[in-house]
Amino acid sequence: MKARHPEFEMFQGSVHQAAGLSCADCHMPYIKEGNTKISSHWLTSPMRTFQQSCGTCHKQSEKEMQERVLYIQDRVRDAENKAGAAVTDAINAIEAAKKAGASDQDLAEAREMHRRGQYYLDLLRQAQIKANQIVAGKK
Repeated sequence: MKARHPEFEMFQGSVHQAAGLSCADCHMPYIKEGNTKISSHWLTSPMRTFQQSCGTCHKQSEKEMQERVLYIQDRVRDAENKAGAAVTDAINAIEAAKKAGASDQDLAEAREMHRRGQYYLDLLRQAQIKANQIVAGKK
């Protein structure tokens, strides 16, 4: 099973969702064209349009917010690396147990836990890929 829209799934239950925001509020903020206020149709990182995207709610400086974003991204990357190592360890442990004579029935729970761990790792990695594409302006 693969997550189809990990960025949406990761948004569910977030602080920003609880505040009533949608993806477009931050990633496609309002802009003015002449006397008309419209939603931007350029899907991008909110850090590229800080005043329109973040500055309407956050009162910290752009520099402070950039530092906060980088801090969070570093924590997520560290968690992703730890999760990746744990998934690899699980694969190796299941393989070793099988070679040591464990039956498929004995390994059923471990395999299910591995599949779940792999799913969440894939979800996180896909969300990061999407975020990187948006920052790079590829999406």
